Amino acid sequence: MAEEAVFQIRNEEDAWKAFQDALENKAEISPDLKIIWDGWPVIRIYLPNVPEDATISTTMMVAILELQTSVYRTHALLTTGDSNLRSLTKFDREQFELRVKVEKGSSDLSINLPEIIAKYGNDIVAKMTGTELVIMVLGLALIYAGKLTISDYLSNKTAQRKIVV
Repeated sequence: MAEEAVFQIRNEEDAWKAFQDALENKAEISPDLKIIWDGWPVIRIYLPNVPEDATISTTMMVAILELQTSVYRTHALLTTGDSNLRSLTKFDREQFELRVKVEKGSSDLSINLPEIIAKYGNDIVAKMTGTELVIMVLGLALIYAGKLTISDYLSNKTAQRKIVV
């Protein structure tokens, strides 16, 4: 009987290491795969100098809605092979709905992605081998983290240029 494969992911470095190991590993990873998401990835957004406490700007809401749409499209693509959102059921939409936690008025927001990513893993376990699953789930997590980091960087650069002009 094969041993259960356990991957504990605490940060982006752990995810990259497990991803690289899965890509380079010639032996098959056990289907009894377990990925432990230990606080990563969580999106933290800090908005300094908000004009009014307990408010979020429409541009921030648009960004969060785009992230939500991306999560839905990923689920649709993984389950049906098509990114059309019409294929999602009400249950799917509820299951993969993002929860944005607002702290300290509206200046500190966080989105807990480990729950969403774990649900992706649960939905496709029966369809993939252990190695394929590790590569896919960690790849998605790294893509989300990277996309969000780049988006945040570009938003900050845009804000800085608006201040200068």
